[in-house]
Amino acid sequence: MKRKWGVQVKVAPDTRLEPVIEQAARDGLSMIEFRAPTRCGATLEDADVFGDEKIVDEIRRLCRVCGIEPAYHAPQGGPWDFGAGFPVAHSQAVLETCIRRGARLGARLMTIHVIVNPNDRSNSIRRAARALDRAETMAAANHVRPCIENVFRDRFLYSVEDIRLLLQHSRSSRFGLTLDTGHANLYGALEEMVQVIHPRLAFIHAHDNAGDRDAHRAPGRGTIDWPVFMRLLDAYAYAGPVIFELREECDLPAVIARLEQRSPPCASFPDLSR
Repeated sequence: MKRKWGVQVKVAPDTRLEPVIEQAARDGLSMIEFRAPTRCGATLEDADVFGDEKIVDEIRRLCRVCGIEPAYHAPQGGPWDFGAGFPVAHSQAVLETCIRRGARLGARLMTIHVIVNPNDRSNSIRRAARALDRAETMAAANHVRPCIENVFRDRFLYSVEDIRLLLQHSRSSRFGLTLDTGHANLYGALEEMVQVIHPRLAFIHAHDNAGDRDAHRAPGRGTIDWPVFMRLLDAYAYAGPVIFELREECDLPAVIARLEQRSPPCASFPDLSR
């Protein structure tokens, strides 16, 4: 099964976009998920660089030239928080702002985090579901699919039970789910997560860890059984994007080749650094 491989890139106002996008093309990638660095406490106007039309236009131009499809990771922190104790109208407004920015970028897929009140998980997830339902029409009109990510702290939506609640309370068929492999591995629930969410799985963040911290290491540098994971994706006929979300340099074409062979990514690549 041919997969869509990609990489996540954080974009600040001074980021040199051309070499980043050209490198992705040389690595044989077909997608980049663009993300603004988290800036807790920032205002709605300056928290996300994708409100700057010049930056967005340059990204779209370079992606078109290099044959790269853009995806969008919505910002988090401060006024961008979505869910938890916020009124449904606030969460709906945040979602719709992000949908407009994703559409302006040319992204069909948008990842977003849901904030959850640890002391009132059910009600805060129910409010998030209502906001998703209200934003469904705008998402469809802009051809953007919001994808809710499993995160790794209890103040976010993170567990299989949380996701089941979200699916139970939402009537929307528009939104999908982003599976973060590293976050699921921290709770020892990666295989169960795939089995539960596969009908809505639309996006994957691929990275590894030893089960102790959110290290964002290259596949094979932690405890995830990647051959088993890849066979699970095959079993559920997942053909969506797999996006590397890493904090270290690695030889992505080599890692992809090993993952596609359903063998341990590092078996033949003890040194993945470029």
